[in-house]
Amino acid sequence: NAKLEALNRKLERGRPGAGAADAAGQKQKMAGLCEDLRVAKQRERKLREIHAEYESQIARLHAQNVESEMKIRQYREKEKQAQPGMQDKVRAAMDDKDA
Repeated sequence: NAKLEALNRKLERGRPGAGAADAAGQKQKMAGLCEDLRVAKQRERKLREIHAEYESQIARLHAQNVESEMKIRQYREKEKQAQPGMQDKVRAAMDDKDA
């Protein structure tokens, strides 16, 4: 049987998934591959940790940026309340300087 011989040849060459069959065509042996995945899983876990750390850093930077913007706005509001019309005087002085 040609099919049986082809299966047996694949098994002899060690191709993964190839099987040896008996005369009835039932697979009796099968070649496979055993690979240790611990290193790959450790690398994947490390990448996840690094990604989480970067996400955390981005969130902290965003929070700092928002906080800085709020402080700038508060400062400008206080400045406006403390010296009403001062901005107009500064603008007028700048316009006179440009003219």
